[in-house]
Amino acid sequence: MKNLSEAEFNKISATIVNRSFADNCKKGLETPLRIITAAAEEVSTSYIVSADKEIFGIEISFKQNNISFYLEYRFPNRKYEILPNIDHLKQIDRSDLRKQMVENGGQPNLIGVFTTGKVKAWIKFQTEVYKKLEAMNQKRQARIDEFMQKIEGLDVEWEKEGAKGKIRRNGLVLSFNIDGGYLFQTIEFDYMVSKDVDTFKKLSDNQYGK
Repeated sequence: MKNLSEAEFNKISATIVNRSFADNCKKGLETPLRIITAAAEEVSTSYIVSADKEIFGIEISFKQNNISFYLEYRFPNRKYEILPNIDHLKQIDRSDLRKQMVENGGQPNLIGVFTTGKVKAWIKFQTEVYKKLEAMNQKRQARIDEFMQKIEGLDVEWEKEGAKGKIRRNGLVLSFNIDGGYLFQTIEFDYMVSKDVDTFKKLSDNQYGK
């Protein structure tokens, strides 16, 4: 699945298997597109196309206050909402966005009938949400960068490069996993270590491996 610009879509439009669906989508978005164009900057449309050349919808995206937004259709409400694009915030995911929308408070109603006022209300709300997510992303990235600096030069057994691995040292194993902006760490005995009183004495006296 990928998004094609109007120009890219026109080049392959003859091969689209459900072209009439694309035409209906475009017609249905005429009013939202017109109103968003009046309220925002750099408005564009893109076609969501599968590898089998099937159209799954048309996305309206735009910029305001140097933040990218897009229009999303909500089932089963059959209404719209405006969301910020967070793809570039590497330590933030969609669940963070939804949670912040609730915590922020004051979320506008979903849009059924489009007006300039409703669009501007959603832009204002999501601008506040985005700025909080941006700050959250910076904090999470700083913690991850600090951790990566601490393990630099250590013998890491990578399970997933830059994200998940283990470090074995003096009978102990540090396992870590960076996922969804969070850093998870656990410390365990190496499975090779004998769990007896001699090992206990060495570990407690910081003499294991000597």
